[in-house]
Amino acid sequence: MAGAGIPEEKMVQLVVNPATKAPIDAKTLRRHFRNELDGGHTKADTLVSQGLFKNATTPTKAFPGGIPLAQIFWLKVRTRWKPPSPVDVGAPPPADPGAADARETARRMAFLLAAGAAATEKPAAAPAAKPKKKVSEPA
Repeated sequence: MAGAGIPEEKMVQLVVNPATKAPIDAKTLRRHFRNELDGGHTKADTLVSQGLFKNATTPTKAFPGGIPLAQIFWLKVRTRWKPPSPVDVGAPPPADPGAADARETARRMAFLLAAGAAATEKPAAAPAAKPKKKVSEPA
């Protein structure tokens, strides 16, 4: 039952104590069925993995190289494979991909040089403050 994903709360309702004819307690389930609870998920995962592997690798009439959907799923999950991103058909590709990279590199270098030059320039001297006029008080 653990391998099928049934929670322990549901299992205790199905497992009956033969002496009392009542469902067992969760503690009793864990005490007497520890190996089954721990290993059930692993056994189920193994069976599903074997089936998926068989579907992905066994030739059929429709798919002589194996079922592509199973292969894609396997690659996405096991190898973190991602399909190529769709190409934007609205924008024409650059004539020379290397030239686009060179332009981007040159643009970044020019920005960094300008930023460095601006940081090393001495700030302009602040204009001297004009002395305030004294206002004479009426007598």
